[in-house]
Amino acid sequence: MEHKILDGAQTLTFERSGTVLETPAYYFTDFSPKDQIDAANYLAAAAKRENKFLAYELGYGTSLSPLDCAGAGENRVVLAFDTQGQFPGGLKDGSEAIKLPSQESGSLAAFFKLDIRDLIKSNNYVKADLVYSIVPFPNLVSEMLKAGLQLSDDVYVVPNPLRAIETPADEMVKTVSPKHVGELLRLTKQEIEVALGTSKSSYLITEAPDEKIPVIHAHLPQQSVTQGMV
Repeated sequence: MEHKILDGAQTLTFERSGTVLETPAYYFTDFSPKDQIDAANYLAAAAKRENKFLAYELGYGTSLSPLDCAGAGENRVVLAFDTQGQFPGGLKDGSEAIKLPSQESGSLAAFFKLDIRDLIKSNNYVKADLVYSIVPFPNLVSEMLKAGLQLSDDVYVVPNPLRAIETPADEMVKTVSPKHVGELLRLTKQEIEVALGTSKSSYLITEAPDEKIPVIHAHLPQQSVTQGMV
């Protein structure tokens, strides 16, 4: 994806065997909020025009998961929104067990220091193929479901497995969007990686690789539970 709007963004560097390479990961966090919104909407619209898979990550102090998601395949555009905007400035080969998008893959990750509600208020946002959020506290689940279902018809919210969720998943989804249905899945980290494209988060701490983690999936009634698994 080659667009002039990317020229003003910072890029992630990746060091391999003493050689510093640039990856298709772009940081718009120093832009004004309005310019960030414009850039996000532009990239999302371009992804749709070019028939690329578009995903939004709604995050809390996230950094590596958008890169991991973008590196999960070809022609994937992952836009990450985090009000804290704590993103990595560079990586060394072998320092992190993540998938990175290559220049040849047609994929990219873009990072924004934005409240996702500001993007929604712009009324110019593009609906994504997938929205996902890994949240640290149960009280944030409904908020992420509400925002996610405005941005996509396929939403995964992964609560911190160390925190209990009291309200049934379908009840939470119906509260924020009557046209969607919700279900509580129990997935391993590997299954979460398949569904979301990533399972990288400091909030997903498990004692065993096959441990099941509760995941809320919200979607249209006719959608399969594996709709997001690409």
